[in-house]
Formats: sequence, C-alpha cells, structure tokens
Amino acid sequence: MKHIGVITGATGYIGSHLLKYLLQQGWEIHIIVQPEIGYSNIEDVKNRICLFEYNMTNGDISPTIGGAAIFIKSASPIMTNSTFRNNTGTTECSILSLY
Repeated sequence: MKHIGVITGATGYIGSHLLKYLLQQGWEIHIIVQPEIGYSNIEDVKNRICLFEYNMTNGDISPTIGGAAIFIKSASPIMTNSTFRNNTGTTECSILSLY
C-alpha cells in the first residue's frame, strides 16, 4: 500500500523538489495549487500526481487530503520588491503527520 502525501506549494522551488523526492520513494502525492502560479517546475511529473486547483471559492478539499499520511505546507510567502513577507513576517514550511 502506498503512503499518501499532500503538498501545498508543490509548484515552487522547494515544494517541487520535495514532490519529486517523495514520488521517487514510492509515495502517492496529491497537491493543492493555485492555477495562476503555473506548472513549469513540475511538468515532468504532472501526470503522476493528483492535482487539485484551488481558487478560494471552489469548495471542499477533503477528498484531496483524505487518507493522507502527511500534509506538507510549503507554499511560500509573497515576494514584493525582493522582500519575502507573510502575515508573521517569516518564511515557513510546516509538516503535519497524520498517523
């Protein structure tokens, strides 16, 4: 049985590397993305993942995260004038084990 992992920010630099590593390790990966960001970092593996395009209005993400062993939040803060910002002023990556 494959482990299921969910990643936000999987189209970014760190998230895409993590996504590819987990795929190599045999994980089934589901990602939650904002389609306007683009898929250039994951085009080579896009057909091997479950992709959920979320736009803040399209509802429930429960089917995407259901059965997941881990949830990884690697979505990056917004970059403005070469300064990274988010609501706490820090960059962050959270890993939540759902075992």
